[in-house]
Amino acid sequence: MVVCPGREDSAECIASMKSPTYRSWRAMIQRCQSPSYHARHLYQGVKICDRWRIFENFLADMGERPPGMSLDRYPNVKGDYEPGNCRWATPMQQANNRRSSRLIEVPGVGTKTAAEWSRVSGVSGSLITQRIDRDKKSPADAIFG
Repeated sequence: MVVCPGREDSAECIASMKSPTYRSWRAMIQRCQSPSYHARHLYQGVKICDRWRIFENFLADMGERPPGMSLDRYPNVKGDYEPGNCRWATPMQQANNRRSSRLIEVPGVGTKTAAEWSRVSGVSGSLITQRIDRDKKSPADAIFG
């Protein structure tokens, strides 16, 4: 893990280590590499690309972390931390991008989580999944009917 190669003592490098973006980068490193990380089991096999082991490269690829957002592996929640599979996400986006999120496809309309369909239709996510699982309704009927 390198922050600013060859410039570790520069004022710019030291200032960047106090930024929200640096804290997100450091947390990513901890999740994947620290054996003592409390939820390490959730990150077994998740890798960080070689380029992102240097903070300046991560910053160049991701940009500064916007207020209220956090680092999210997307579109592949089971994928690695690398360009093309990460974004800055809102808490709601993070909540919808979990391994446990159930995706429900409505043909011709789209695929969303039960929680996202709930926000669209006004029907609770648990009622949507209950209608599909217990009542054997089609996704469209469970959501809109």
